[in-house]
Amino acid sequence: MPLKLDTLSSRIRALIGKRFLHCGEACTVVEVLADGNALVLRGVPRSNRIQRDQFGRPTRRTGKTWEIPIFSDGGEELSAELLDLLANKLAG
Repeated sequence: MPLKLDTLSSRIRALIGKRFLHCGEACTVVEVLADGNALVLRGVPRSNRIQRDQFGRPTRRTGKTWEIPIFSDGGEELSAELLDLLANKLAG
């Protein structure tokens, strides 16, 4: 029996704050985009990565970010990137 869209949406939102291994880096799901078709991941801040403001001034250290699609291009199944991410959940 296929998942209902509202059930899937609540399960996807439950991933916020969970930690995963992505591209060899530990990262945390920080947001589900408003259109509901992507997760935003943020890696652990590194001492050499400095975020700049809109004027190019350094403001704070931050981790790398990624956008992971939830659905495949056809929109009928979960994306390979999401399935790979879910297979690499970190404890804690």
